[in-house]
Amino acid sequence: MKWVAIDLGRNEIKAAVRDIAGNPMKLLYNNNGRMYSYLPSEGYFSKDSRVYVGVYLPIVGALSPENIKEIKALQNRHALLNALFVEIKEAAVLHYSDNSIGVILLYEDVKYDEMDADSPYTIAKSHFSEVQQKCSSEVLSSVLFGNEGTSLVIDISMSALKMSLVENGKKTAYFQSNELGFSTVDVSEIIDYKIAENLSEVELYLHGQLLENVRMSLCQGKEDVILLDALNVNPDNSSTIKKRFEDSMTRYLFRCFDVCSQNLKKISKSWNDVNNIVCCGSASNYYRMYDTFCEFLRESGIDINALNITKCDKDAQWTAAFNTLNLPLLQESEVIVEF
Repeated sequence: MKWVAIDLGRNEIKAAVRDIAGNPMKLLYNNNGRMYSYLPSEGYFSKDSRVYVGVYLPIVGALSPENIKEIKALQNRHALLNALFVEIKEAAVLHYSDNSIGVILLYEDVKYDEMDADSPYTIAKSHFSEVQQKCSSEVLSSVLFGNEGTSLVIDISMSALKMSLVENGKKTAYFQSNELGFSTVDVSEIIDYKIAENLSEVELYLHGQLLENVRMSLCQGKEDVILLDALNVNPDNSSTIKKRFEDSMTRYLFRCFDVCSQNLKKISKSWNDVNNIVCCGSASNYYRMYDTFCEFLRESGIDINALNITKCDKDAQWTAAFNTLNLPLLQESEVIVEF
């Protein structure tokens, strides 16, 4: 049986397969002869009621906006996961030239409730020959630090702040705040940009993509923030924009780290009980992430020299998916404390 490892992120789906030499590689999706590895965790209905997932919507919307005059987010999670798994299965069958495909699902809330018809595990069973599950923070912690000691995985993604405590290779606590996703840092306010009224849903989607590119440019500390011309922003304001972004990020990250402190306290732990800390997710690309974290810890009276703080230089989802293919198949993982 051939295997595909899928990290079910809240914003993106990252799927890995093995190449002909047995090494992990990104699963590629074919769209009219163009190959992509990007698969958003979203879906849309078009005017012809077709479900678009992955690269299809931005391509169709950007190149032929007249073909999608009205789109609606696909709220039915069962239908969305079905569409995503169909996309992944077709790509995996094409990659391996084999219909017998097993899947390893990577996500935080690992459950085995086959009675839940909308769970990823149950839906995947209708598409793949075998389904395994692993906890993504356990895999990431094992890859970076091994399976001894206490590690804290702080994942600051676009949609949520997630914190996982992993002790001796097993996740023992998990916290998630949907109110502290990186998307709450308002880029349009920082660059003094207001989206015009009366835009179609497709135009709003494309404007959102432009703002997202500006966000990542700012995050990486680029001097010339790309696509400002497309957004009618005065490039002379670039130094002011950079200072505003740094101030916003400092306030935002301090809120995130303070919430982490509070939740460590809830389980009778502190930063001093942690051996290793890894920051991952979209916000971890911020060029002052390490400095800002150290500043927070110093203000909190924590000895940063006693901590092994690292940033996942490679994409955390790809790191987990690639290494999952090299790990033994699933041994049950259970969340002991969840708040």
